[in-house]
Formats: sequence, C-alpha cells, structure tokens
Amino acid sequence: MPNLAQLVQLGQSVGLPLGQAKLMAAIGAAESGGNALAHNQNRATGDNSYGIWQINMIDNLGPARRKEFGLQSNEQLFDPLTNAMAMKRVLQSSGPTAWATYSSGAYKQFLPQIEKAVSGGVPSGPIPTTGFESSQLPQQGQAPSPQE
Repeated sequence: MPNLAQLVQLGQSVGLPLGQAKLMAAIGAAESGGNALAHNQNRATGDNSYGIWQINMIDNLGPARRKEFGLQSNEQLFDPLTNAMAMKRVLQSSGPTAWATYSSGAYKQFLPQIEKAVSGGVPSGPIPTTGFESSQLPQQGQAPSPQE
C-alpha cells in the first residue's frame, strides 16, 4: 500500500503539478486510506468505486468510463497507475468536487502529513487509517470481491 509521499509521486507520474498531486494524495488517503484494492460497493450511496481514488463505475458510468479510460474491466482500476490516470481524467472533467472527501473536507486532515512526507520530515510508512470507512476495504491480503 503506498504511503503519502508515494501517493504524491503517483499523481506527479500522471502529469499533475506538485500542488495538485498533494491535494489528490490527500483525497486518495481520505477516500481509501491509499489502499489500491479498496472497493466500495454501497449502492445506497451510489457507489461501485475502485482503488485509491475510488473511481466510481456504478451502472451506466461503468461502460462509459471503461471506454473513456481504455479499460476492459473495472478491476483494472485496482492497479495504482491505472487508477491515477483515471483520477486525472475525472479531475480534469469534474474537478476535485467529484470526490465526497473533498466536498466534506475530510481530505484536509492529511495535508499536514503530506507536507511533512514530501519534505522528508516523516518516515515512509502506512497511511493513518482515519477518515475512511475501513469496513469498505478488503482485509489485508484478501482479494476484492469479483464484480460483473
């Protein structure tokens, strides 16, 4: 599971400038705890969301986004780089308000830790597990539930 500095690097690897990469790292930490295998299947909240940035593929979004992102299956979004590329497309088309943790402000708790991690002030370690629903994530070493 990537740490905060790695989430920033992942954002930069898909072409985000540093400031945006930091913001999106905080959003990824809040959305999934940085868990590449996170899968939120809660239809009551309108979710069938995958990976670090919880890319939503529910109902008609799935086929349209698979085509837009060049994916054969939703499960490809469990790959961190693929998820980051999809995140960039969603960010470009909808802005950060596409993520509930941005709108709610939940991402803000990670910003000081990201600043320290990027400046080398925090050892590389797991992302703190606050600000997201751990019940929505697969257990350590457990594969996500198959879909479709």
